[in-house]
Amino acid sequence: MQEGVEAGRWAWSADAHDFDCDHAPEIFVTCGMLTNSVEPDLMSFFWRQVVAKSPIEAKPSVAYENGWNALNQFIREGNSWNGHEPNVFFVRRDGRYRDYSGVSGLDVADDGRAFAVTDLTGDGTLDLILKSRLGPQVRVFANQCASERNRIVFRLRGTKSNRDAVGARVEVDGQVKWVSAGSGYLSQHTKKVHFGLDNRRRAEAVKIIWPSGLAQTAGPLDAGFEYDVEEGNRELQKIPLQPRFVFPDNVLAITPDNRPRGHATWFLEP
Repeated sequence: MQEGVEAGRWAWSADAHDFDCDHAPEIFVTCGMLTNSVEPDLMSFFWRQVVAKSPIEAKPSVAYENGWNALNQFIREGNSWNGHEPNVFFVRRDGRYRDYSGVSGLDVADDGRAFAVTDLTGDGTLDLILKSRLGPQVRVFANQCASERNRIVFRLRGTKSNRDAVGARVEVDGQVKWVSAGSGYLSQHTKKVHFGLDNRRRAEAVKIIWPSGLAQTAGPLDAGFEYDVEEGNRELQKIPLQPRFVFPDNVLAITPDNRPRGHATWFLEP
């Protein structure tokens, strides 16, 4: 609440990543429950007739069961439940987070569920893969917001620790990130660790705490490279990042259309 990002609507998956490489993470939240064709929305009914009547003790309650039964019946009749909710994207500016959902292009109202970030173009910036309940069920967003800011990437491989280095703590000039497995709701981000350096051309001090407890240091390291780090090995493999990927100007815009409708579909044998 102190950061002003508590209003995420009906949120499923949320995480913070430095998409624009200014060493201040942005926050993305997938939103929306069930979008149908009938109004009004069942959001108020859910809180008044289901949540408010939840039993204090874990015992059967007629009023609670009736609330759920009514809610499910309304859904079968085509009512929305927290429907038409766009995803939320918060960007840190002037010491506080601000809502950049609309200008980012990430505010699609597809009943968002999960998302994963990874570098699809090899340029060191994080792209975003979005999974939603409605179609298109998968959207891929190429990162175009990092401009010419510098970045540095680390790929860790454990020896005494687990091979994927899950649980490792990586600190770069005061920024701290962790290698994790399982990210948000039914999703997994890249296990490579990305750091934005803004206009700095190198990382002065890098410290890795491996799950085994081993502390490993390096630096200064030039920006614009991916460094492959093996646990306990002071020799780092240095791989240059690709030039920043830029879309051509003649890419056609996709018109959003979230109205539910039925279509004939064929399943094909592989």
